[in-house]
Parts: sequence; C-alpha cells; structure tokens
Amino acid sequence: MTSMDDEHHPEGATPTRGRAFGASRRTRSLRPRSLRRVLGWVLSGVLVALLLVHAFVAETFTVPSRSMQPSYQVGDRIVVDKLHDHPRRGDVIVFSGADVFYEQTPRDGVLGALDTAAGWLGFRPNDQDYLKRVIGVGGDTVSVGHDGRLRVDGRVVDEPYLPQGQRCASAEPFSVRVPADHLFVLGDNRDFSDDSRGHLGDPGGGFVPLESVIGTVAGTYWGAR
Repeated sequence: MTSMDDEHHPEGATPTRGRAFGASRRTRSLRPRSLRRVLGWVLSGVLVALLLVHAFVAETFTVPSRSMQPSYQVGDRIVVDKLHDHPRRGDVIVFSGADVFYEQTPRDGVLGALDTAAGWLGFRPNDQDYLKRVIGVGGDTVSVGHDGRLRVDGRVVDEPYLPQGQRCASAEPFSVRVPADHLFVLGDNRDFSDDSRGHLGDPGGGFVPLESVIGTVAGTYWGAR
C-alpha cells in the first residue's frame, strides 16, 4: 500500500529539508549584501564624523619654517584646538594670513564655489597659514623701546621662549594699540619671523582679526627633533 506521502513525494524526496535548504541559500545570498550595506553606513558615518571634527573641533598642521624655534621645529606636527577661538596672551595660534599678511584674490565661477564649499569644511586650499604667539589682545598697547624689551600696557613681558642668547624683542622700536577683536602676534625666533611687526604700515596694521584665527595649538603629536 502506498501512503499519501509516497504518492505526492517520490522516494528519496525530503520536502521539509528541501524547503529549509532553499531558505538557507536565500539567507546566505542576502547576508553579504546586508553586510556591505551596513559597512557602507559605518564608513559614511566615520567620514562625516571626521569631516565635522576637522571643520569644527581640531586640525593638524606641519610646521613649515623656523619662525617659532626653539618652541617648534621645522617638520613638527601639531594639533590645533578649534574650539578655543578667543586666544589669550602667550597662546600659540594658527591663523589664515589671507587679507591679513597678504592680499588674496578670490577665484570666480566654479573654482570660487569649490573654494567656498571647502572653506565650510575647514579646508583652505589657496590660503597661507601662519603659526605665531599672541602678544597682545584687543585694547592692549604693545611696545618695544630702545632697550629692546617687550612691553604690554607699560609692563615688561618676560619671554623665556626666545632662542638662547636672543634678548632683544625687536630690532626696531614701535608702539601700537591693538583694536578690539584683533590680535598682535610675534614669532619666537624674531630674526626669522614674518609677523605683526613687518606689517605695521599695511592697511590692517599687522593685526590679526579673531575671525582669521583657525585655533590654538594644543600640542605636538610628532616631533621632528
């Protein structure tokens, strides 16, 4: 006698196992796609996070010149804190020199639009950035007398960061008052630094607007020494 199961399923057929096997194949075929999709989301999230950190939190730079020796050597890699946007006297900052220490000609058309978009993300492909120390803030009177000593509001400033043997803050005497929301900056290695002193006669007077400040140096993560 032939059972109903035998009538509908020939000998050797195993329907339950067959359906399970088919479902397993579909599951295995979908699994790599799901993993790729999740991996894509993760990588996109990481990329967005890195861009946001670069634009608003921190940025890395390589020291290009000897203007800040001995504090920073050529080739040192530094981290700049972008959240610290109101530097104090003595802080070392990175700022954009565009229209501050040099005149920048904006690009038109598509290139100009790309420059603007890059600026929103914290990238400045056509800018020249500077690493200097804040000497005076808005309202300060910064001066160097014939004795070569640096003074802020008439008080002599101790400068232990100057290169060994360099006692003169500036070869040329000067006295300036820093406008509100601006900074007066100098390089530690005064004989080899393009800083506020060299732009006193420029339209901006050598003062750095706070809006041009990229951030304050938080530390060195790779020393070239």
